[in-house]
Amino acid sequence: KEDASKWHWKGEDVKHWGAYEIIVDKAAEFLLAEEFVLDNYADVLRHQEENNKLVRTIRKNVERTRSTHSRIGIRLTALENRLFENWYTWRKIEERNIYIVGFVPLSEYSGRKFSHEKGYTLGESTGLYIITVIAPNVCRVTRIQNVDLKTRALPDAALEVLAGTQLNEADRLLEKFGRNAKKVDEEVREVIVERMKQVMDLTEEQKKMFKELESMLSNEKEGWDDLKSPNEGVKMQINKNGKDNKGKKMKFAMGRAEGTADCTAEEAAAWYFMYCSKERIKKDKEDKKTSARLQIREDKERDNQKTFATVKKMPFPLDKREFVSSLIWKRISAKMVAVAVVPVDISVDYGGGLEGSLRRGKTMALFTATNIKDASGIQRCKIELLQHLDAGGYIPSKIVNIKIPEALGVIQDISNSFKRDDEVDKIKLASLAKIIKSVAQYYDEDENKAIREGMEFYERCKASKNFEEIESYDQRVNMKLVHVEGESLGLGFCEAIIDATMEDCVAFEFIKNSREKKSQMKERGYKRIEVKKLNNHSQLYLNRRDLGHILLSAREWRSFSCWQKDGLDKVWTVYKDTDALDEEYPKTSVVQASATITWKFEKLDPQGSLPQCKVTMVGLVDIHGNVPKFAMGGVAKGYVKSMVGIVETFDKSKEIDAFNRLQIMKNIKNIKNMSTETFAEELKDIEEVEKVEGAFQLTNTWLKVEEIGKGWGKATVKVRTG
Repeated sequence: KEDASKWHWKGEDVKHWGAYEIIVDKAAEFLLAEEFVLDNYADVLRHQEENNKLVRTIRKNVERTRSTHSRIGIRLTALENRLFENWYTWRKIEERNIYIVGFVPLSEYSGRKFSHEKGYTLGESTGLYIITVIAPNVCRVTRIQNVDLKTRALPDAALEVLAGTQLNEADRLLEKFGRNAKKVDEEVREVIVERMKQVMDLTEEQKKMFKELESMLSNEKEGWDDLKSPNEGVKMQINKNGKDNKGKKMKFAMGRAEGTADCTAEEAAAWYFMYCSKERIKKDKEDKKTSARLQIREDKERDNQKTFATVKKMPFPLDKREFVSSLIWKRISAKMVAVAVVPVDISVDYGGGLEGSLRRGKTMALFTATNIKDASGIQRCKIELLQHLDAGGYIPSKIVNIKIPEALGVIQDISNSFKRDDEVDKIKLASLAKIIKSVAQYYDEDENKAIREGMEFYERCKASKNFEEIESYDQRVNMKLVHVEGESLGLGFCEAIIDATMEDCVAFEFIKNSREKKSQMKERGYKRIEVKKLNNHSQLYLNRRDLGHILLSAREWRSFSCWQKDGLDKVWTVYKDTDALDEEYPKTSVVQASATITWKFEKLDPQGSLPQCKVTMVGLVDIHGNVPKFAMGGVAKGYVKSMVGIVETFDKSKEIDAFNRLQIMKNIKNIKNMSTETFAEELKDIEEVEKVEGAFQLTNTWLKVEEIGKGWGKATVKVRTG
């Protein structure tokens, strides 16, 4: 399996050695029991199936110690069966938080041994398990073992195959104890986060690394160009000072990116520090841009430093690039944590499977995460990455323009990993809904005028008899349109009943930059959204949209919007054109459209305990130019999507249907039983009732025709409820 590192080699003693290392999603104590308790039922069954019920004897607590003696027969194809007799024991090394299980040939034990067993050749095996605690329910298991079959007849190739079968235990453990990868990463990250909350003294070498890195990266103050970021919410820049004279190739380049994440600075830094997390290895498998990603084990490790190796694929005919780096974290302040990436000059054995030659590259980076305040109450942090990439030779600039954004994309990966969009949107919605319901608002003359004109516009539109019914793609929304062929003006109307409070509906419509809406921009045809809050009831809103046809260019709307309560059971929201955004967002060649829109929200009687609200929208839209009717229909449907969005967000159809069924059941119970009983008795007395064969097995139907236009019928249906 790709999650297991396995090795096989021939030692100086001519013995064949095998080893594996895996991360197991189980507590270290469980793995200790798994490897040391040899007489569990599953092991006995597996031995019987694989070795044709050969001998298997286990002695536990030998002489009241931790020792266990085992005698196990192994079946070998085309060879005499082998017998392995071993002495097992274990210990815990507290200061390193590890458990060690060791085993040697029983011949090294000075006490009582097993009696001679006929029909076997005695083999020998020596090895150990190192079980390291990573998190309360996660551990690392390393097994090293040699096997001597006491024969010279078996070629090395056959011995390698045999060693491979012994290493299959790694796959079995991964399969047996595997859990959700994201959950496991969270558990490991929690341990690192707790360490990061403390101030850890750096070694002199680590201090030197940070100082040199910060000095080198901070010197690059010129030559930065904005880079088109493939990720919403992540700003990227590139520095191409490493170009050759012709500017077509580059030896090195620098990139920087910044974004935010819905987590603490420690959580973001821990995510970045966990270079070989299950989540990141899974992403490698999906995008197929990385050939190898592994952690290098070192004799002396510190909690704040790890060494990793990775092999990145390059476009043909370029060689793959190998990067070997150490990641070191330190706490900068109460709010900030930093992680440094520095190159390491060591050779790495990647095993088989890496095709083509490798070229060593170097990367240096400084990652910082800083806690920031958020009005929603969600813990957030600002994350920044400054990275220097040396490709180990000149490569085309166009390749660098691809690889730098890929490297900086880790900022978006962190943001995605901790994304709490639904929670953030719900808090924002609840906050505004509470303001609408309970907080008095004060309006200036311009705001009152806008509301008054919006209400008058609404009444004029409602009185119009020129609306044409058009098909709505959602049956819960009524939709009408007035448009003259060739004109750029269109008058639209839509209406729906929403399963929510009036305040929630107003807030949902008014909040234009929720995370959900921004994530649906492409789907809804939006190319840009900008919102500038003026106060709790007014804002400026810019949006740019496609018109849904390749021959029609995009349009941009700039609006002032405002909501106002009308008594206790009505709220009005109006949109009108504005130039108040022109200074901050200067107009470009994009065609400027115009819109006057009024929303009316009316509180209705609830359906049981479920609130109801009637929402009506009328809008006059001018997209300018000679516009065909189908295009205006597309624009109108675009506005209807706003209504559909409200309907879908608060949809409680199932709950309302359940309430209505309950009311019907109550009404049925109120009907006098006598009428139904009398009717049933009359049907029983009719002679020659004919049973009708139906298409459904769960129904029975009887019919009796007495004369033209008169007859009797009865049907029963079996219904399963729960």
